[in-house]
Amino acid sequence: MTYPSGGFVQIVDGAGHPAFRPLTTLRAQGLELRLRHHFFYAPHEIPGYLFDIHLGGRFAGTYSALIERDAGKIPEIGHVGILLERSFYGQRLPARATSAVLPLYRAHGIREVLITFDEANRALESACSELGATHLDTLLLDGRMSKKRYLLPVPMLVPA
Repeated sequence: MTYPSGGFVQIVDGAGHPAFRPLTTLRAQGLELRLRHHFFYAPHEIPGYLFDIHLGGRFAGTYSALIERDAGKIPEIGHVGILLERSFYGQRLPARATSAVLPLYRAHGIREVLITFDEANRALESACSELGATHLDTLLLDGRMSKKRYLLPVPMLVPA
């Protein structure tokens, strides 16, 4: 599997691996995030979780969570990746899904989540605003693509 940033992923069986927490499903705000698989993102071998997002029993998209305390290792891709089915647009799923994953980030000792997205992605910009994330900067990549970067503090006590 290849990421748009040029990195690639090695899918692994995370059961019992020290980089991963034992879990199968996360729930929050009417969503269910079902673990599809664990992976390592190259070139830094960063552990990650890939979830299928379900709303009302229907598949709505995917959410990937990279688990890395040093955001300098993931400056262009960030901690969050989300891809939604078009029929679920406009239902605040990026913010709702990120809220569901906050306890997992906290369990891994991550205090701030780096969210990056293409400058034209208004849905993620709205999600960042709703979640209380702070605009960090905008990167110009390869002289043509702009990516906005936001930092989301992970509260000490994350609602279950």
